[in-house]
Amino acid sequence: MRTTDKGFWLLVVVASCWLLSLALPIYQKLWFVAPSGHYGGGVGTSVLLLFLLFRRWRPARILMILICSLSVCVISSIIYYNFTHSGPLLGFCLTLPLELTALAILSYSTSVKHFLGSKSQAGLQVG
Repeated sequence: MRTTDKGFWLLVVVASCWLLSLALPIYQKLWFVAPSGHYGGGVGTSVLLLFLLFRRWRPARILMILICSLSVCVISSIIYYNFTHSGPLLGFCLTLPLELTALAILSYSTSVKHFLGSKSQAGLQVG
């Protein structure tokens, strides 16, 4: 895996967006729910999926696209519902662009597709 590839660095951006959207509800719960509410996600599964993405497991990209698409739909409907019923909006308005960025890069980047499609024999190469 060459760290100078554009596809590798785009996957780093995807991983950063994904991990930040997972970390926001953990550290800023009140941005998502009322003080008595509960909001959580599958952090372990997501980290495993990101690991498999960097290991170039081809189905990981499709799974990430499906999960990001589902997240965008759910977050959009929550924003609409909370807007009409005066619920918390800040957390969802921050995670939606992160999910959209990850989805766009995974779906439309030819560099990412090329990076995931080519497995090198040498392992991690710097330079």
